[in-house]
Order: sequence, then C-alpha cells, then structure tokens
Amino acid sequence: MITFFIYSIIVCQSLINNTGQAYYVSPSGNDSNTGLSPRNAWKTLEKINQLIIKKGDQILLEGENVFKGNIQLDGNGASDAKNKVIISSYGKGKAIIDAGSGTGIFVNNTSGIRISNMIVKGAGVGNNNGSGIHFFADDASKKLSDIVIENCEIKGFHFYGIFIQSDRDANLGFSNVQITNCITSENGEAGIGSLSAYPGIPHRNFKITKCKAFNNRGILTKKDNHSGNGIVLSGVENFLIDSCQAYENGEDCHSLTGGPVGIWVWHCKKGIIQNSISHNNHSGTCLHDGGGFDLDGGSSGCIIRNCRSYDNEGAGYLVCEFGSPLPFKNNLITDNYSRNDGLKNDYGAITISGAGKKFPVTNTLISNNKIIVDNKNVINGVPAAIYFNNSDCSDIVFSNNSFKIVAGAFVLRSDTLFNPAQSVFKNNWFSINDNQFPVQCLKCGPVNNKFWKEILQKK
Repeated sequence: MITFFIYSIIVCQSLINNTGQAYYVSPSGNDSNTGLSPRNAWKTLEKINQLIIKKGDQILLEGENVFKGNIQLDGNGASDAKNKVIISSYGKGKAIIDAGSGTGIFVNNTSGIRISNMIVKGAGVGNNNGSGIHFFADDASKKLSDIVIENCEIKGFHFYGIFIQSDRDANLGFSNVQITNCITSENGEAGIGSLSAYPGIPHRNFKITKCKAFNNRGILTKKDNHSGNGIVLSGVENFLIDSCQAYENGEDCHSLTGGPVGIWVWHCKKGIIQNSISHNNHSGTCLHDGGGFDLDGGSSGCIIRNCRSYDNEGAGYLVCEFGSPLPFKNNLITDNYSRNDGLKNDYGAITISGAGKKFPVTNTLISNNKIIVDNKNVINGVPAAIYFNNSDCSDIVFSNNSFKIVAGAFVLRSDTLFNPAQSVFKNNWFSINDNQFPVQCLKCGPVNNKFWKEILQKK
C-alpha cells in the first residue's frame, strides 16, 4: 500500500491543471476494467479508440511496454490551449506504440493535443503504409490549433515520422504547432513535414526546436518526386526551426525530378531556420539536391542564419524557385558556415536556381557566410563555392562573405554565360590558387572576363 501511494502521487502530478478524465492502458490490464486508474487499466489501444475524447482528457500508456495497433482521435473532441488532450506515458520510461503496417497516432480534424514521451514505430519503409504521428484536416468549419509534440521518438514509417497535413482546402491549416526534442529516423518521405493545398499558405506559427532527423533514406519505388528529407515545411507562415540536426538522409531517393534536402522549406513565408546543423545528406540516384539547407519555391521573407552545413552531396545552401505562382523574394542567407558541400552533380556550396524568366529568384541577400570548398571525397563533378544553375535571377547580393577554394574546385560555376547584372558582389574575401582562374561556364567553357577578374582581385 505504501508503494502504491507513492506511485499514485507521481501519476496524480501529471493531472495538475487538467480538467478532464485520465484513461490508463497497461499490458497487465483488462479491457473489462474501467480504465480510470493504473490498478484498473485497460489492456489494448482499441478501448481508447472507442472513446469520445473530451477537453482535458488524458490517455496514459504504461512506460517501457509495447502496445500493438494505433491511436485514433476523431473530430468529436476538439480542445483548447489550456485544456489539451494529452497522450503520454506513465510510470518509468516511454511507452512504445508498435503500429506495424499502419499509422501510429492519427488525429483527424481535432486540435488542442499534446503528445509527449512516446516511442512510435512502424514496420519499416517497405512494409508500412502510414506515418508515425499524423495530424490531418479536411473540415473547413473547424479552426485547428495548439498542437504540441515533445520528447517523442518516431521511426520506421513509409511516409513521415511527424506529419501535419491539410491539403484538401487552400484555406484550411493548423496554427500554433510546437515540435520539440523529437527524434525521427528510418522514415521514407521525411522525418518531420507539413503540407497544405497548393499553392496556399494556410498554416500559422510553427515552432520546431531541438529535433533530430536522420537516416530517413527515402522511398525506393517513388519516382515522381523527392523523398528522404530530414525536415521539410510547406504552406507555413511564421515558422521557426531552431537548434535542429539533419544527417544521413536521402540515400534511397530514386526520383526522376527533384531530390531531398536535410532542412528546408517551400511555399513558406516570414520564417527562420537558425542554429541548426545539416550534414552528410544524400541525393540517392537523383541528379538534384541532397543538400544541407534550402529556401525553395514560393518562399518569401525567410531567413537561414547561424547554421552549419558540411559533407553534403548537394548544395550547402540552396536558393531555388521551381515555378511557383507565388514570388520568391526578400530572403536572407546570413552568418552561416559551409565546408566540403557539393560533392555530387557539380553543386555549389551556395547554389542559386530559377525556373525561367517568369519564375526568377529575386531580392535575396547572401551575407557574412564562411564557405570552404575542400574538394575532398567528391563523388562526381567538381564542387564550386557559388553555382548559378541558370540565369533566371535578379537583385542577388553577395556581401561580406569569406570564400576559401582549394585547387581543383571553382569559385563560380554558371550554366549559361554569366551576366554581371544578375548579382552584386560587395566586400567579399576570396582565397584561391594563384595558378588557376576558377570560374566555369558549363555551356561555353572557361570564362576569364574582366568582371570576375576585378572581383577576385579583391581578396
């Protein structure tokens, strides 16, 4: 009785400030029990799925135990920021949901949810057809907000480790989403991701901090688009990705078009990626990407700062427009570090890529970055410090950057004859091999024009 009394105090502490009911699940329980205490716990997750969850309710699984199946919350129990529905563990350690071939935790048209201290695992990319933790919305009558996912480990899912999805209605999205201290690995599509109805940006206020996304290798059978990303957000206004890590992603991407990136966003605006590390990411058999960081199509007012990128097959920092109807403008790449990026497919540590005269990269400042092109462990091609994938850009400013280029690599590569009017270079420092003029135009051979001579003389 004394042991149970102490144990009950620990459990009750998790109920402070919650107005709802707690439901317990344990392998030693019985589905004929009430489920209202650890001593009267249910045995299976199916009992949870039969509930109508109400504001402030808690679903607590006994730690260090495996529960086969999944948890599904439907739109009957929308909550709020102060009285979230909680899915978590009790006792010692984290409870484990073994979802097998399905989704681990599926939340449909429901908000005010906190998921914490859980391990969610699938049967592997080739044997699973779901995501680990999946928030989905297709009911435009509901305003969905206040999602917290923290201290969770998610691995082995065909699609995403953590997925926030509302791609049925351009005006429908989630707001106030926090994902922190989560580890996502061995998933197919991505470790962490969001998606909205193209080309809308309906999601608001996402915060992803102190997360790791690694060994999300991709989907071997997917050919039409990228897979194997670390963290990728789409359709979000006001986001923060802070103190995250992405590495060893993308190895199994077999896309015939775009490839994966460690940490990146597209169709986002007014957001920041900062204090993060992305390294040793791959492009698979794809001829594109495999880089560290990326601001991509339709993004505006976004910043990458104080980040480190190294040993990636693609660009350390990609600035890319793929043809979005939304403008790519007013973005900033500043105070970052790149070393030995661009190991494959002739990428540059910093790569600029537009999509024709109608879809240019515009109004982008690249400043105070330290770039070292080591030219080590190159898989194919020759890396460069700066790569203009084409001439579809304007008002690109490079200022106060430091470039160190080892013999055999290039300062600049351009797919077409470079037009100095595309970009402005101010107060940059270049360290190059004196016996080589490291500028290459892929379509017209080596370029030794007065413009580049003047720039490179300003060391």
